[in-house]
Amino acid sequence: ASLPSHTPPTSRLPKPRPGGISPVRRLITLLLQEPRLGGLVAEPRRLADVPLQGIPLLVELIDFLKDHPHIHTGGLIEHWRGTDTGRHLARLAMEPAPRLAGDLEREFLDGIAHLLAKPLDHRREARIAELSRKQPSELSAEEKEELKTLLKRGERSAAT
Repeated sequence: ASLPSHTPPTSRLPKPRPGGISPVRRLITLLLQEPRLGGLVAEPRRLADVPLQGIPLLVELIDFLKDHPHIHTGGLIEHWRGTDTGRHLARLAMEPAPRLAGDLEREFLDGIAHLLAKPLDHRREARIAELSRKQPSELSAEEKEELKTLLKRGERSAAT
């Protein structure tokens, strides 16, 4: 007789993240590698609406870098020394960070733009859900047109 297997079903195992690193973590890592990138973000507070883990730290880091444009990685870690944030930043700074062959500024700004689009996507999806709850006969002509436009935008962004 064979022994029963105690391997958990694969559906319960944590799924690895595609790409292996969250966008917020990647941006924080880029800031640790190149603190000057923080000065490229015109309005860091706009990121505060993004519902992702790590956003408060990213915003705090960018605000700090805007106030201290000539600081280097060691200075960043020293500023937060003795805090949970400092320990987290020190760990991130020690990790070998994958670099793209291309332009770090472009990668950083594209990452920020991607994060800023998240609340817009959420609001779009909420509006689609709101309009979809109504019967087609209950929608005004403007609402029908709005729904059609929102659905087309969603198809375009899903294709990219």
